[in-house]
Amino acid sequence: MLDDIRDLAGDEHIEAVVFGKWDTGWPEEKPSSGFPPTGLLTIEQAEPYLALRYDSGFGCFQGFHFTAWSKSWVLFWSVYDGAQRIQAVPRNPCTLAVEPVGGG
Repeated sequence: MLDDIRDLAGDEHIEAVVFGKWDTGWPEEKPSSGFPPTGLLTIEQAEPYLALRYDSGFGCFQGFHFTAWSKSWVLFWSVYDGAQRIQAVPRNPCTLAVEPVGGG
C-alpha cells in the first residue's frame, strides 16, 4: 500500500497523512499494526499503518481509512464492489477530469 501511495505521488514528498477508522468485513479482526495516532502525521509516522497488503479483487474492504497529501495530489482509498485501490485527485483546480470511482 505504501508503495502504491508513493507511485501515485510520483517524485513528490507525502506532506501529511490522517487516518480514520479501521474497517473490515470481520468486526472482531483487529489491525496487526495497532491503531494509529489521531491528527496529522508525517509519512514516517504513518508508515507502520500503511505497510498493509490489500485485496484489489472483490471482497470485503480491509484497512484504515486515510487521506494523504503531496504538493499536487490528495490520495485516498477507492472501493468498488469490494475491490480496493488507491486513487489520487489534484490538490488544486486544474483541467484534469478525474476517472470515476469504479472505472469509466
